[in-house]
Parts: sequence; C-alpha cells; structure tokens
Amino acid sequence: MDLLSSVHRQPLCTVLSALLMLLPQSEAFVTLHKRLQAVPALVSIDNSPYAPKVPPCRIEFAPLMTHFKAALARRQTEVRSRHRDLLSGVVTQMRSLKH
Repeated sequence: MDLLSSVHRQPLCTVLSALLMLLPQSEAFVTLHKRLQAVPALVSIDNSPYAPKVPPCRIEFAPLMTHFKAALARRQTEVRSRHRDLLSGVVTQMRSLKH
C-alpha cells in the first residue's frame, strides 16, 4: 500500500504507463489502461517535505564510454572476421565447382 502514497504515485504511474505500451491490446491492456485513467493527476511540488530527495549522480561516464567503445570495436572486428571467413569459404567452394 506504500506504493499508493503520493510520493510513489508518479514513478509507479510512469512505470505502469511504459508497461502499457508493451502489452498487446488485450483484456490486460484494457484493465491496466482503465486503472491508470482512474489515478488522480496530482501535481507534485519539488519543495514538498514528502518529495524524495534525489542524490547527485556520481557515475563516471568517461571510463564507461571508453569501455563501450573498446567493446564495440572488438565486436566489429569479430563480425568482420566472421564475414571474411564466410566469404572466403563461399569463394573457395565456387572455385572448386568451376574446376
């Protein structure tokens, strides 16, 4: 029941709305849609004493981006190598069929 408090209502509605986008148009979709429509739209004020305090982001993005680029480069090299090997095999087969 704590999720129904005004503090948690907006994040919960956001998550359920995202889930609604993933559901096929079925009975579950209609039920969730109707329940989301029944939630009263409340405006939250940031300086409310009940507003959750979000800590500052302490994620170092530069090392993550470097790691991502390195992983992407490795993946591209692997895919290109696989494609090159596949094409070489096809060319070898075609040459053997000609002779």
